[in-house]
Amino acid sequence: MEKETLWQHWTKQKDTISNSDSSPTIVNMLNLQIGQHLTIDILDYRDQDYTVKSIEEHCREIGYEQFYSNTYFLTDGDGIYLKLRIDSDFSTTKICQIQRLYDQFAFDEGFLRVINEALESSFNLDDEEGVQFLPGELKTPACVQITDDKWNKKRINVWTFKRIAKDEAGQTFVETLNIEQDDDTGWFELWRSVDISSDRIFAV
Repeated sequence: MEKETLWQHWTKQKDTISNSDSSPTIVNMLNLQIGQHLTIDILDYRDQDYTVKSIEEHCREIGYEQFYSNTYFLTDGDGIYLKLRIDSDFSTTKICQIQRLYDQFAFDEGFLRVINEALESSFNLDDEEGVQFLPGELKTPACVQITDDKWNKKRINVWTFKRIAKDEAGQTFVETLNIEQDDDTGWFELWRSVDISSDRIFAV
């Protein structure tokens, strides 16, 4: 089957899916399906086939407005998970994020204190000397309502930090660190991500 870029795939599809004829719908901006295959044409991900394992709709309220995004969980043949994140302005930007899990652990009050202190300065990754992420515009975590493709719901708190980094060719790029905390369990996940053009991701 011929590959098509995510942009090509999106422009010929609708923006919602139904899990069955009687199921509620969730926002699905790319109309990717569970089990669909993707390839990513950038360093570290090239020549690997990824499969869509699950889909999440994210909804964040700012004032009286709701802003939607999608997260697609991808896995390769070795079971390594990535997240492909698409914001609501994808139709105009054609930019998405590739996120890789950096660490995860149960609630730790000391770590929560470190995050809050980092909002006033910077967040340092302990095992990488000199890697400092600066806080984003918000000085409080974003509260996000998540609905998955099985219609399960939960809330997470998200802190966002960014840094300017260089790739092997010496080109600069923006790397984002998202710290997510499950609102019910307190479980922390740290995701490192980079922006990527949809033209570098192909649906099969």
